[in-house]
Amino acid sequence: MQKKQNISFFYHKYGSHSGTLGLYLVEAHGEVDRVRRLWWSFGTYGNTWLRTVVYLVNITTSYYLQFEARKLLSVKGDVAIDDIAMSPKCFGLDVPEDVLKGYKYEVAGTINNTATLMKIPINPDFRNKIVYKFTTCGSKGRLGPSNRSCEAAYTNSTVSVIVVNDTYMDGVQIWHIPETGVYTIIARGARGGKGADGMGISKGATAIAVVELSKHQQLHILVGQEGGDACRKTFEKRDDACQQEQYFRTGSALKELHDLRLLNGGGGGGGGSFVFTGSREEGYLPLVIGAGGGGLAHGPFKDDRSQHGNGTNMRLPAITAPSFGENPAGLC
Repeated sequence: MQKKQNISFFYHKYGSHSGTLGLYLVEAHGEVDRVRRLWWSFGTYGNTWLRTVVYLVNITTSYYLQFEARKLLSVKGDVAIDDIAMSPKCFGLDVPEDVLKGYKYEVAGTINNTATLMKIPINPDFRNKIVYKFTTCGSKGRLGPSNRSCEAAYTNSTVSVIVVNDTYMDGVQIWHIPETGVYTIIARGARGGKGADGMGISKGATAIAVVELSKHQQLHILVGQEGGDACRKTFEKRDDACQQEQYFRTGSALKELHDLRLLNGGGGGGGGSFVFTGSREEGYLPLVIGAGGGGLAHGPFKDDRSQHGNGTNMRLPAITAPSFGENPAGLC
């Protein structure tokens, strides 16, 4: 998207409790949207209308814009917007053909909180091949799947697994190789959770391995689960999963405000996906690992791809160590 594309609007913020006003860009990235804060304002600006222009840069996917106002439980302040306008290039007008590269704005997709995604063609190497897809079997959070949940998830499919239920490998799925041959294994890590502001995106890594496997050989599969999103930092939204205690009205708005608990914080890290062979007696051999995305903080962060699941870091020694203390594993 060219730098000359922009959105302009007037805003009015007046009063001691006028709160904040923000403009956010929501981009469609597969199953998870990425949210970026483009503009933000805090406090009162007097009883007058102000105009601002925000440039839209580095946008390569379908998107929509979202205004969000936050204020305290008080009538001493107001927030308003008016006269929203966007430059013609936001709609494909006057954009050179060499920049469009065949992109058609009028058929690019529709926005109903989600965008219409392009259908990705099947790689010729995978046509007429049997594909086995392993999932979390509907499990969320820190606890993995069970035999019952995987039986339900894989109904009407060619996948049949046994789920381990012990202290060290709880939730690992064991699959027996149906035929001897060369297999392409694709492991995808899970996304990381969003922070209390609900902004940003953290993707898991995808790793691919081509291995020769024998019939009846056991394959151990641990499917990474998505990191949980932090409770949104807002006075209005009441999510049952974020309510630690039942909410009772006391009749006093001041007391309710005093007792209100905001559960801010960062999102949970996404789980990695592991595929390995072997046994406890003979030892395990990893075949492929897809790293999970990191959990995002509750405030502004750098969207420099470091939050995504990444490949092997050769600077780190291949050792096992505690996750905390003086010499934790993963220390650069």
